[in-house]
Amino acid sequence: MAKEIEYGIKYLKQNVADNHIILRPVGIMSGYREGNMFVSTENYPIADTFAAINESTYVIDNIYPVTDLCAIYDYDDPDFIKDYYYEDEKDIIVLVSENAGELVKKRVDVRVILGEVPVETYLAQKNDPVVTLNVDSLNALLRLQNINDMRI
Repeated sequence: MAKEIEYGIKYLKQNVADNHIILRPVGIMSGYREGNMFVSTENYPIADTFAAINESTYVIDNIYPVTDLCAIYDYDDPDFIKDYYYEDEKDIIVLVSENAGELVKKRVDVRVILGEVPVETYLAQKNDPVVTLNVDSLNALLRLQNINDMRI
């Protein structure tokens, strides 16, 4: 029986202090779980234990079957879902620590810390991809004199 394709976020490990690690998203991988490994073009450990995270440069976490992501985002194109899912996750770092032998993960949206407002937001409505712009971006487009100057 063929394994269902899953998407997982690939993280770069950065040590901060003893028992404290930051996982920074660097890409998205398609593959499947096999034990405590994520099998893709290369095999990566799954970030399910502190030891697995601590012993590797790259780990995979936030793994979901494609069918689940299609249901969550209400869209049926796996390639679009892969890009959309990574857009959702690319600015979220994971703070990892170990407390009394237990793995503790805290997700932090870097955009919130930096006070950044996204220029655009990608949505799926009735199975159609939709891009919404923030007020500044919309006003900049409306000020253009020549429609040929518009770049998307």
